[in-house]
Amino acid sequence: MYRGLIFIGGIALILLARPIHQGKEWAYPAALLASAFPSAGGMFMFMPYVSFVDGFPLPMVVSMVGLVFF
Repeated sequence: MYRGLIFIGGIALILLARPIHQGKEWAYPAALLASAFPSAGGMFMFMPYVSFVDGFPLPMVVSMVGLVFF
């Protein structure tokens, strides 16, 4: 489910790039919402790494990229 939301959020961010560049007011809050999907999904996928996987958790990268916009 979260992979689908991350994919939809990425597509939405690509589609919102032009309205953001044009300075439309509605586009910035919508882009913030779409950028929250990767950070939420990354933290959800991060949980198995805490218990079962040794090494650097790759979903943390997804989560941090999602939080860059904030």
